[in-house]
Amino acid sequence: IQAVLCHDRVICELFQQTTILPLRFGTSFLEADNLLNHLSSNAQEYQEKIEQLEGKGEYVLKCIPRKLEEPVLSSESRGRQYFLAKKQHYEAQQDFYILQGSEWQNFVHLVTQSYPSTIIIPSPGTESRIYLLVNFQEEPLLIEQVLHWQKACPRWELQLGQVSPPYHFT
Repeated sequence: IQAVLCHDRVICELFQQTTILPLRFGTSFLEADNLLNHLSSNAQEYQEKIEQLEGKGEYVLKCIPRKLEEPVLSSESRGRQYFLAKKQHYEAQQDFYILQGSEWQNFVHLVTQSYPSTIIIPSPGTESRIYLLVNFQEEPLLIEQVLHWQKACPRWELQLGQVSPPYHFT
């Protein structure tokens, strides 16, 4: 674990200084000649990727589905009243989840419309993640956009992370 953390720290420090193609942890070359041959045979591809990533960073947007609050049933609810209240809650819960699903579809459309190179990793019922490749100068616009999306999707909690090296876009 210590080696992974050191690797990530070095990648992040380099990312603060220049545009990089972050290597996955564990990538290694036994000899310098192997590295040089690899770089020369992939030079054009790597140059194109660096140009694509110039001035941009990766932002992760966590999308957490909210839960419908359980109603407080009074202690006086018995028999028919109790079962009627439970039925109403069940129906409200079903409606809530249908609306939440519709919000997710609309949200994905809004995000991909604004950021076409988006990578979405859905995880139904739990936290989904959306990776965005954004120009550094557009960060204030991204923050404003996330606030707009949050208003449009009240059944979801959106959490925008800090900029990081573009791991998902290399």
